[in-house]
Order: sequence, then C-alpha cells, then structure tokens
Amino acid sequence: VCLFVCLFVCLFVCLFVCLFVCLFVCLFVCLFVCLFVCLFVCLFVCLFVCLFVCLFVCLFVCLFVCLFVCLFVCLFVCLFVCLFVCLFVCLFVCLFVCLFVCLFVCLFVCLFVCLFVCLFVCLFVCLFVCLFVCLFVCL
Repeated sequence: VCLFVCLFVCLFVCLFVCLFVCLFVCLFVCLFVCLFVCLFVCLFVCLFVCLFVCLFVCLFVCLFVCLFVCLFVCLFVCLFVCLFVCLFVCLFVCLFVCLFVCLFVCLFVCLFVCLFVCLFVCLFVCLFVCLFVCLFVCL
C-alpha cells in the first residue's frame, strides 16, 4: 500500500513539476536561440539576395531608361534612387517573410526536441529519486 501510494504521488508530482519546468525552460531557451539565429541568418540571406536582385534589376532598368537621356548623370541618379527603394522594399519583405518562416520552423523543432529531451531527463531523475525515497520511507 505504501509503495503504491508513494509511487502514484511520485508520478503525479514528477509529471506536474517536469512539465512546468520543461515548458518554461524550453520556451525561454527556444525563443532566445531562435530569435538570435533567425535574425542573424535572415539578415545575411536577405542582404545578399536583395543586393544581388536589386543591383541586377536597377542596372538593367537604369541602363535602358538612361540610354535616351544624358547617360552619366541619369545613371547615377537612377541607380541611387532605384537601389535605395529596391533595397528598402526587398529587405523589408524578405526579413518579414524570412523571420516569420524561420521563427515558426525553429520554434516548432526546438520546442519539440527540447520538451522531449527535458521531459525524458526530468522524469527519469525525478522518478529515480522518488523511488529511492519511497523505498526508504516505506521499508
């Protein structure tokens, strides 16, 4: 009777404690890691993609437009305006999409792995300690 009650209480307490501890730890760690990784990755990816796309588009557009107007002044103004607008729009859209996708995937994977590992370790340690205490008390 003592072992049965003690084990039942242990399981209930361990599950409850481990779930709460793991959820809070995992959420905090995952949010921090994912935000840092996603911001870093997205900034680099978006900068390179946007720069490449914008340079290509702007050069093509500006060269085409400026062929009929004074070439050097027009090219300089056109490229400056075009790159500024293009980069601003591109980076804004790219970062928004990239961060949203990255954070969603990262948080999902991170939480799944973290909760699985955390719960497994926490429950194993908690139940082992609990069993030892139960056996000692009941005996």
